[in-house]
Amino acid sequence: MAVQEEIEQKSFNIMISTTKLSARTVLRAVKAAFRLYQSKASQGKQSVRTLLRQNRGVSSVEISKTGIRGLERYTKKYGIDYAIRKDTSEVP
Repeated sequence: MAVQEEIEQKSFNIMISTTKLSARTVLRAVKAAFRLYQSKASQGKQSVRTLLRQNRGVSSVEISKTGIRGLERYTKKYGIDYAIRKDTSEVP
């Protein structure tokens, strides 16, 4: 009877250690994915809300409809974060 209990105890210990190992692996993978997501989320064209959450200061510049393409090239070249928003106070 003692041999059976010893085998049960060993198998139970193996099961617990495997569960802990897989839980750690999953947690590590989730943390790595979260870091990757955060590093990629804040570059280039964004929404105004996302831009404001960065807490780096925001300024506005008026651009004509034809100047947007040139602005996008410039911001891509220098790695500038930006958001384009239509001015609703002006009547076209």
